[in-house]
Amino acid sequence: MGAALAKLGRLDGPDGALAKLDKALSLKPELASAHIRKIGALAQAKQCKPAKEALKAFTAKSPKPDALAQAKAALGSCGK
Repeated sequence: MGAALAKLGRLDGPDGALAKLDKALSLKPELASAHIRKIGALAQAKQCKPAKEALKAFTAKSPKPDALAQAKAALGSCGK
């Protein structure tokens, strides 16, 4: 749901993508897919600083190497 809202440009607010992704992460903090989608949504919205902070928080959880690679790729142009 959060990824779909992000694609529609609905990031903020109580029904926005970030709220949905944060809710998923509050229920299951280790959910790599939610972290990756959050990073991607922020990067797509050109919110590079929050995207990089989200990547740093995800990295601190010592994710599997393939999940970490996906998260770094999700940064897109923010990673440059």
